[in-house]
Amino acid sequence: MANSITNVSSTVETSLETGGITAGVSKNGFDNSSALFPKKAYINTPTTNFAATGLKINKVSTGGGYKNISLDLKTVGGSVYPYNQVKETVSGHITEIDDTPGAERMMFRHRTGSGVEMRADGTVIISSTNNTVRVTCCDEKVIVDGDGELVYNGNLTLQVAGDFDVVVGGNYNVTVGGNKNDEVRGSHKQQIRKTQKTIVTEHQSNFVGGTQTETILGDANKIIKGNVKQIVEGGFDFYSGDDITMTAEDTIVMSADNTNIAANDMTVIGATGTIGGAGITHYGNTFHGTLNGKADEAALADVASGAYVAGGLGSPGSPSYPSHSSTVQATSGIMNDYLHNSSFGIREVDVDPGNSLKNTIDRSEDYGGLSNRELTVSEVRSKLRDKNNLNNEQFIGAMISEGKLNPTYVQMAPSKVGRVKGIDPTPRRGINPLGNRGDITKRYTT
Repeated sequence: MANSITNVSSTVETSLETGGITAGVSKNGFDNSSALFPKKAYINTPTTNFAATGLKINKVSTGGGYKNISLDLKTVGGSVYPYNQVKETVSGHITEIDDTPGAERMMFRHRTGSGVEMRADGTVIISSTNNTVRVTCCDEKVIVDGDGELVYNGNLTLQVAGDFDVVVGGNYNVTVGGNKNDEVRGSHKQQIRKTQKTIVTEHQSNFVGGTQTETILGDANKIIKGNVKQIVEGGFDFYSGDDITMTAEDTIVMSADNTNIAANDMTVIGATGTIGGAGITHYGNTFHGTLNGKADEAALADVASGAYVAGGLGSPGSPSYPSHSSTVQATSGIMNDYLHNSSFGIREVDVDPGNSLKNTIDRSEDYGGLSNRELTVSEVRSKLRDKNNLNNEQFIGAMISEGKLNPTYVQMAPSKVGRVKGIDPTPRRGINPLGNRGDITKRYTT
C-alpha cells in the first residue's frame, strides 16, 4: 500500500510541476487505468468507430506500384451507419464487414497496411507491405480471363525442374535493357513460318565447332559496305548453274601453283599488260600485234610447211591467217568504253550513301552520341536532367523533330505571361486554430 501511495503522489507532483490540472491521469490524456482507451481522436466525440459512420475509409496498402501501370481501382465510398461492422484493435488491426447498399465490401487489414480487401465490384486486393511467401505442396493453376501485367522492381529468378512450355496465340515481344545470355546444353531448333529480320547495331560473331549447312531455296543477297575476308584452310568449291559476274573497281588478284581456265568461247583483252612466260605455249589461228626475236624466222618456216602465218609476217603476198571482222585492236579508248559502259564492264558499288540506312538502326549520330536507339518521352526527360545534355543541339533537334519535345522548349521565355505575383510577403490574418483545442487559454491562428 505504501508503494501505491508513493506512485500516486509522484504522478500528482509531476503533473503539478508541468502546470497540468489532471492529477492521477496519464500524460497522454487517457482516463482509464490501462491508458489505452479512448484514443486521442475519440476524446470528446462518440466512440463509434469513424469507419462505421463513414467519416473514415480504411483500405489495404496499394503503394509501391509502377508508374506505367494503372490499377484501375474504383473509388471506395464511405460507409453508412449501422451497416458497417468494424473491429479495430489496440495496435491498429482492422476487420470490416460492410453491408452499405452499393458499397458492400470486406476487409482484413494488418496495422502495417497489409491485408485482403474485397470490394463492391468483386475486386480482390491482396497487399503485403513486406515479404510474401506462398507454398503449394501439389499442383497450382492460375486462370485469368482478362489481361495481366506483372512487374518486379527488383530481380526475378525462375527455376523449372521439368519442361517449360510457352504458347502464345498472338505476338511475342521481348525487350531487354541490358545483356541477354542464352545457354542451350542440348539442341536448338527454330522454325519460322514467315519472315525473319535481325538487326545488329554493332558487332556479330558466330562460332561453329562442326559443320555448318545453309540451304536457301530462293534468292540470296548479301550487301556489305566494308571489307570482306574469307579464309579457308581446306578446299573451296564454287559452283553456279547460270552466269557468274565478278568485277572490281580497282584490282583483282588471282594466284595459284596450277590454274586452269577453259571455255568454248573466251575473250582476254587489255589495253596494256603481259600474257605469256618462258614456258608458255600458244595455240591460235589469229594474232594481232608484234612478234620479236625469232618470230620472223618461225613465220617463214610455217609458210614453207603450209601453216598459217601469225600476224602476216611471211614473205610479201603470203599472209594467209583467217580474218574475223569482229576482231578489233584493244586500244585504251576501246577498253575504257568496254569497262565503264558495256554490260561486261565494272560495276560501281556505293552501299548506303550518307549512312542514311545505318542511322535508322544506330541513332548515335542523330542523337548527338547520347543514345544508339530510340528513346521514350520519360527517357528523354531523364537525359535532360544532365546539364551537359541541355546544350546538345543535335539531340534537342532530333527530339523536337520526333515530337518528344515541344518546339517551344528552346525558347528562353514563355509564350504568354499572365498575372504576376510579387515576391514580397503579404501579411494575412489566420482563421484556423492551432494547438490543443482543450486549452482555450492558448490559441494560435494561421
